[in-house]
Amino acid sequence: MANAVIKNIQKLLNNIDFNAQPALIVGYGSIGKEIAKKLRDILKMRVTILDKDNDKLLEAVPEGFATERDSRNAVKDKSLIVGATGTLSIGRSELLAMEHNVYLVSASSDQREIGLHELRALCSENEEIPSGKKIGTKYIIQATNHVINLIADGYPINFWAEESIPNQVSDLIMTLIFLSAVDIAVNHDTLNIKINAKTVNELAKKWGISDLYLDFYHG
Repeated sequence: MANAVIKNIQKLLNNIDFNAQPALIVGYGSIGKEIAKKLRDILKMRVTILDKDNDKLLEAVPEGFATERDSRNAVKDKSLIVGATGTLSIGRSELLAMEHNVYLVSASSDQREIGLHELRALCSENEEIPSGKKIGTKYIIQATNHVINLIADGYPINFWAEESIPNQVSDLIMTLIFLSAVDIAVNHDTLNIKINAKTVNELAKKWGISDLYLDFYHG
């Protein structure tokens, strides 16, 4: 996933020189760690880590990353901010503290990482970021006239371009996840807590997922 995030940043923002520019990673979990390393090693950025968990911040120190615990201070003076917590991590106060022309990216799921309602309420106008293709939306913040460039419109950037898994593959995965969740809800009293690929395969066979998938995409 981290590879796709970096590749798509490079692809969508290929006219931006991030070399030696300050970046912020919000969330130093397994995904945030890898993105931080690649921003440093591939894009040559100066990376700061923001996390609520002090243990996570301690992990970032030996890697040579700067650390921050205050979100408003953390977003200041940053050229690129990547949210990777899996929850809402960038809200009104953080948006108001951001620098002019910052690039804001989500590496989370769906549109949950960035407070889109707050961003829309704060802006005086917005427009598509000028480019030969759709890469996101430029928001002009009231009073300050600061520009926040929301890349991929707040959707996870790793799913925005071709490097991510195609819809045909994700549809199959999400179907199996849905069937597994239903089975757990119905039969939780009799199930053991463990990873059970055999049960997933049995569910796929029971509901004829292979046949349905092939009929839909290749029929």
